[in-house]
Amino acid sequence: MEMLYNPDVMSANEFKATFVGREDLLRELVDLVHSQPEGAGVQHAIVIAPRGMGKTSLLQRLYFAILESELADTWLPLKYPEELYGVADLADFWLETLRLLAVEIHDPALSEQVKTLPFRFKQRRDIAEAAFALLKDVRQRSGKRLLLLVENLDQLFETLSDEQDNARLREVLMNDGTVMLVGSAVKYFKQARSYDQPLYNFFKTFDLNPLSFEQTQALLLRRAEEDGIAHFADTLQANIVRQRVLYHFTQGIPRLVLMLYRVLMESDVSAVRQALEKLLDEVTPYYKARIEVLPPQPRKLVDFIARAAAKTHEGVSPTALAAEVQLPVNQVNSQLKRLTEAGYLRSVPLRGRAACYVLSEPLYSLWHQMRLNPETRNRKLAWLVDFLYQWYDDRERVEKAERLFKSFQEHERNNDGPHSLAMLDHVQLLALSALSTEVAGQVLRISTRTFLRARDKHFDMDNKDSLLAELRANIEAVLARNPNDAGGWVAKGDLLVWEDKAYETALDCYDQALAIAPNDGSVWGKRGTALYFLGRYEEAILAYQHALEINPNDSVQWSNYGITLKQLGRNMEAMDAYNRALEIDPENELATSNQASLFNLFEDQFLEAVDGNQLESARQIWGSLCKPTAVEALARIRKRCLIFAARRRLWAFTRELIESASLGEELFPLDRAVEYLQSGDENLLEKLTLEVKDIVQMFVDDLRQTEDDHNQKGNHWLVTAKIWEFDGYIAKRGNLIHKLKAKDTTGRWAYYFVLVMVNMEQEFLKAIEGDGTLDLEDYGRVVASCYGEKPSDEIKLYLKDKFGFDV
Repeated sequence: MEMLYNPDVMSANEFKATFVGREDLLRELVDLVHSQPEGAGVQHAIVIAPRGMGKTSLLQRLYFAILESELADTWLPLKYPEELYGVADLADFWLETLRLLAVEIHDPALSEQVKTLPFRFKQRRDIAEAAFALLKDVRQRSGKRLLLLVENLDQLFETLSDEQDNARLREVLMNDGTVMLVGSAVKYFKQARSYDQPLYNFFKTFDLNPLSFEQTQALLLRRAEEDGIAHFADTLQANIVRQRVLYHFTQGIPRLVLMLYRVLMESDVSAVRQALEKLLDEVTPYYKARIEVLPPQPRKLVDFIARAAAKTHEGVSPTALAAEVQLPVNQVNSQLKRLTEAGYLRSVPLRGRAACYVLSEPLYSLWHQMRLNPETRNRKLAWLVDFLYQWYDDRERVEKAERLFKSFQEHERNNDGPHSLAMLDHVQLLALSALSTEVAGQVLRISTRTFLRARDKHFDMDNKDSLLAELRANIEAVLARNPNDAGGWVAKGDLLVWEDKAYETALDCYDQALAIAPNDGSVWGKRGTALYFLGRYEEAILAYQHALEINPNDSVQWSNYGITLKQLGRNMEAMDAYNRALEIDPENELATSNQASLFNLFEDQFLEAVDGNQLESARQIWGSLCKPTAVEALARIRKRCLIFAARRRLWAFTRELIESASLGEELFPLDRAVEYLQSGDENLLEKLTLEVKDIVQMFVDDLRQTEDDHNQKGNHWLVTAKIWEFDGYIAKRGNLIHKLKAKDTTGRWAYYFVLVMVNMEQEFLKAIEGDGTLDLEDYGRVVASCYGEKPSDEIKLYLKDKFGFDV
């Protein structure tokens, strides 16, 4: 964000590409440098402009222009920092110049000289003379004169208050051709304008005015072109009214122009807020000092004009001002004249009428609005809210809010709190700008949904309470203005459900909304949610069904419908609802988690049915467990169910289930073991390869145990692990161990030793070549692991002691 306003941190190409509106002045300054005589009589220059007008950019561009022209052979430009806090006298100024020079010409020896020079003299004037002598020496050796580019020159000369320092500086600038000074200031300061001052009439003055309307458009288009945003030009050119709106709010101040560009293009209101607050903080000391030196009556006039501008965006007539301060018009006119001459005000002539008065600096008007005016300073970024109100029409407000919510969701999925909160900040401001429009409720509804999602994610919301209070106040204001705003009722209901747990009252709000907009399926779904929390499940089912009749592709409502069906014990229907939700939106986390929970319930029901020999019921449940799904744990659930049935010696039933789910290849060792136990045919084992035969034999040995030796009900999930925990087998099959370095779910590097069955090896090798995540237990058994990118000494010792492996 700061790069849009700080040319010092932009690349040279980017900065030059976006430098517009000041080309003529730049050429004048370059020509002025080019025309300077070799010795005495150098013409120095100063650029006068209010804060935010681009003085820093102009001096930076002059720096590049000198280096890129033939002037680089004879001139060396030095760009000073914006604030020279370390300069207290002329000696400090010349020492700072030497430091900048050493950096510019990459001269470490000069840097060392500068460090030691102050310690060689006792008197400050001697240090100043020695420092300037060193500057002249460098000039002689390099053949280049120095172009000193100094910002806030007025502040520098106020610091150099010693008369002898001022006189010596004047002498150098007048009679020594070593340096040329080009500075900037917010006003024409007394050291240069007063007859009795050493630098009177010393500088050629250039005024830096606000960008014109056309220059503002050029700046925006250049910035968009540099950022690769082609559609921005189409947006501007298609709507002249919008161009006027943007110019009205920025008044041609480059910083403000680029702030609004940022809002429109990148949706980063938080960054704009920080930049705007920083800008206002920077100018606060200056504006406070400017106002505090005024006598009470003139100060009151300026304050009244600033307040009026915040309300009407218009100037104020002398008659209106006279009425406000209760003074004769002629006295007010006299004070207005003096304020205009001093640079506080600007008169705007009106055809056929007396002139009215406005603040001379647009940035001061903004500062007053956000720092001093009690009617606007408590409105969150009132200037920006007003701009958004003027920029968007009602349709665009809703579309923009929806886009911001989608962006919020994307950042939320990536667990990106700062960017998610930036989207929340923007949609909140958009809602504020829409309060007096016909779509106020719709935008507030989206704003409320965004806030609740951010709260649920436990993002670092320092302003949560104030945001919530603001939401409530805005909702009540909208409903007071228009009781038939359905969106306002929905937003109110959402806060009542998710923040206050006031479900009955929320139900009333949703009913109010449905009376206004009966075909809004999402509100029927919200009504179902309120009924669900009240335990009125049958009524909730009807509400969800109504919602899905209106919008059958609403993944959220299918998921909520499934949850409610499960509460009523209608598990098969619930599973169908979850499957439908995931068909529409595979990323539906709620449907995925509830489906997984339901699969665990089906597992328990399957085991109970098998244990009670209710095989037909078990078949139905098995059918639900074999439906396509993204639940990763389902494969392990199926394996556990099959092993449980096989351990009950239901050989034919177990093989029937394996065949119905087409799991014969995936579960070949278990299927062959069950087939062998069912038929007793030794050939089924003998013809197997050695590796697979050993695994099948493990299953056979395990399944032959008596039922009393097997796991008790409730321990059935241990079976799969038990089959693998044969240390002796692992010790004999080191060739089946795969070593793998990968990041775990926390993002940390880990080293794994995985036992993979021969029939799973190709699938395993293919899986680890991909970019996605995988569960190693789906392919084998993790026999050891440790954090790090190579095996730890402890793991090596463990594998040696337990399995005899040398790693």
